[in-house]
Amino acid sequence: MKNLQPKLKKIFNLAKDGDALIFKAAGINHAPMELATGGEWTHCGTVWNVERKEGEMSFNLSEQTFFGGKFDRVKISLVGGVYAAHNYHRLVDSEDIFLKRIPKKLTKAQHRIGLADAINQIGKRYGYLSLFLGFSFLEKILPQSIEDKLNKYLFNNERVCSPHVAIQFSKMSLIEFKKEMFYSPTDIHDLDFK
Repeated sequence: MKNLQPKLKKIFNLAKDGDALIFKAAGINHAPMELATGGEWTHCGTVWNVERKEGEMSFNLSEQTFFGGKFDRVKISLVGGVYAAHNYHRLVDSEDIFLKRIPKKLTKAQHRIGLADAINQIGKRYGYLSLFLGFSFLEKILPQSIEDKLNKYLFNNERVCSPHVAIQFSKMSLIEFKKEMFYSPTDIHDLDFK
């Protein structure tokens, strides 16, 4: 497993509301997850309600998991020069973590829209359709008209982790949502902002 101290330090010092965290699974989980997501990155979510105080920072992570939409409070502490993550396993057991920083601080309107979307997704569960659609190879075999309809459905109804982040970015006018593609965590990693 990779030393995550530099990653935790970066999150501790730089993460702000609207940024995304992107994870690479470790251990035996990485191969099936990489196959499912079509790249080395396997999960992602957005950061909200960042708070910092002496030796500690915390935030809510908006994410979609097998158990539905979550908005859990995550904490990173700094004690004796060592960063420790609390309340979130991916900050401890991932092979790698990437902080995808939005280019500038959100406006009040962007913040309100993104946070409202994050809160609206709490507890929403996606069905097997969305899980199945997370497999990036489908975009190579489905006719464009079916892809467009499915992406529109996902945008309005169901989400997996990476479309969840892409939709939030789109609603905040940070990216133009590409209805012709199934977003993967690697796509979120590689996004260019407006």
